[in-house]
Amino acid sequence: MAKREQMMLIAVGILLVGFLVYSLLGEDKPGPAEVAMTNEQLDAIKTKVMAEAQQEKFSDIELYKLEQAESPWTNSPYYDRVRDAVERQEQVKGAQLVSAESLKLHYTGFVAIDENLYAIINGLEYETGEEVADAPGVFLTNIKENEVILGQRNSTGDIVDQYLLPLAEDPLTLY
Repeated sequence: MAKREQMMLIAVGILLVGFLVYSLLGEDKPGPAEVAMTNEQLDAIKTKVMAEAQQEKFSDIELYKLEQAESPWTNSPYYDRVRDAVERQEQVKGAQLVSAESLKLHYTGFVAIDENLYAIINGLEYETGEEVADAPGVFLTNIKENEVILGQRNSTGDIVDQYLLPLAEDPLTLY
């Protein structure tokens, strides 16, 4: 063993012995002081806090915020793609089918996570069967590496008017 290694082992040994001596022979540290309060003292603290709370007056803004916090929410703050797509589809059912060629949709790529494929159209990810946000009534029917196929549902729920949207990569402007 080299002299350097011997010196390091000696230093570690000295530190270990010092730690053991300190922990075994060191002073006992006092534990947390036990506080014994009577019920009368607790009641006095409670009345003091309640009196101070009643003296504070809320501003109009604070009162409004408290009212809003207590009132039930009418709508969920979280975006539900499926529910919103169904609501939009119900609104579109009576309308005419939109020509997919007239829509300004750009397929800029896809994401493969495990076995699931997601198409990126106008900067948003879509699965097969989802409605495209920028085109009400237009659904994604198939995802391929170089193209996606879009379709629309008619009043009976069948997908009609299929449209091929090719991959349009633009390294400067990704939507």
